[in-house]
Amino acid sequence: ESVMAHCRSIVQDESVSLRFLQANNPSAVARCDGPGYQWLTESLSVFYPEVVFVPSLTVGATDAHQYERICDTCLRCSPFMAESADVLTGVHGTNERIPIRSYAQGIRVLIRLMELANL
Repeated sequence: ESVMAHCRSIVQDESVSLRFLQANNPSAVARCDGPGYQWLTESLSVFYPEVVFVPSLTVGATDAHQYERICDTCLRCSPFMAESADVLTGVHGTNERIPIRSYAQGIRVLIRLMELANL
């Protein structure tokens, strides 16, 4: 509603019709000071030791808002890291795919995350 109100205030023309095609309220901001974020960064750093992980904005829709009823923070992360050329030709494209090595590495990260969370 706030986005629509802003658009109406900017347009200021009664002959212009504005409507939602799809609208979802944003999901809550994920906490980065809890055990989930710590486990996630620890899991990722095992396989990507040279990377510094920082919280950032996730653009696009996720299912995180569906889980907010049962947990206090939803971390949005995909450990399936593909090379730039692979992203251009396969990820979110026709016949969506990633290389097997990227898929296997992502599975390793998720297994490590589950191991840390289960301690």
